[in-house]
Amino acid sequence: ISRAESLNEDNLGREIVKVNRVISGDTIEVTKDGTIEKVRLIGIMCPDTKPGRKVEAQKKATGLDSDLIITKGISAKRYLSSILYPGRTIGLEYDINGRDRYGTTVAYVWNGEALTNRDIVLKGYCWSFRNPPNIKYQGYISGGRDSPFHTNRIVMEY
Repeated sequence: ISRAESLNEDNLGREIVKVNRVISGDTIEVTKDGTIEKVRLIGIMCPDTKPGRKVEAQKKATGLDSDLIITKGISAKRYLSSILYPGRTIGLEYDINGRDRYGTTVAYVWNGEALTNRDIVLKGYCWSFRNPPNIKYQGYISGGRDSPFHTNRIVMEY
């Protein structure tokens, strides 16, 4: 057994895991070392799917109607579910901080050779979200300038 196989990593140092389900447009649940873990995609923010504080903040930042934000959030979840379906093998790549302030694992999600974090922004389902110090691929992720959400690329910093 090679070092990569023994650590459940590919030859690029990405941790290999299986998708259990998609929670939202920017959060998935995976099986990692025999345990179920929630993973948030670094560098993106998707529209929320339920009315509340997050939708109001997104409404203020984008100028979009709350109902449209919720509809787009549902679309983002559907899209992510179509490419990261249960049982799909993916690679997780970590940046400086492997967990967010809530203790959730944060990672770049590789679906084959495609960086899912970038893909979902380029397709217009999510916004680029700068969250230092985890900015290794931020320029690459935010390359999607045209979005169905807004005529300008939106980078929200909190």
